Amino acid sequence: MLGKSRARSLVIQPILAAAVLALFVAASAHASSITILNHDGKVGTSGVGVMGPFSVTGSEVTSINGNPVTGSLAFTTGAFISGSGNLTGMGLTAGAVAGEWSSTNSTISIKEAGATIFTGSFTGTITWLFEGCGVTNGVNACNYTLTGAVTGTYMGQTVTGSTVQLDLTSSGGSGYYNGGSGSGFLKDTGGVTTIITPAVTAEPASLALMGTGLLGMAFATRQKIKGKSGRRKDS
Repeated sequence: MLGKSRARSLVIQPILAAAVLALFVAASAHASSITILNHDGKVGTSGVGVMGPFSVTGSEVTSINGNPVTGSLAFTTGAFISGSGNLTGMGLTAGAVAGEWSSTNSTISIKEAGATIFTGSFTGTITWLFEGCGVTNGVNACNYTLTGAVTGTYMGQTVTGSTVQLDLTSSGGSGYYNGGSGSGFLKDTGGVTTIITPAVTAEPASLALMGTGLLGMAFATRQKIKGKSGRRKDS
């Protein structure tokens, strides 16, 4: 016959194991990150200079989470807020903010095989960074980076994220961007859009509650067995 302490262990241990497992699964729920790469889109601002929305259209999406795909990315910012007036970056050091746009009335969309998989807008201020100038293929060129947080719907699910688009001027005397298109025009050399899908919250919360309940059950069972053992000794 099993001893009393051994009997208690056989009853309580499975309950404790289930409780720990439930709490572990609840704690392990996390958000998923989706990385989308693009390049070679048409870049520009409305009119001469930058006093208008900045846009990228027809940029080729080359991969999603490292898997090759055929798709496209396009976005339009809100109105120009502040900056050097023509975003040339003259007088700025590499990494400095050259201009900012509003997210109001902005749009961003991503397609795969012709089907729209993400549609949304920017949130907060969209920032243009001047990354410095140099000679590219014998031509003076300057590099710029546009960054902004995004929110929208990805494959039917509400998500948040951010986009970082890399651009350079490939022609023009100094290589500085002077707005619009033509001399000193921009090229979309590449971009990374990261989409964060929300963590599952309902199920982990339920599992955590169940885990807490199971721990309580284990404690109550232990006390009950202990109580019965004490009564037997008294009798």
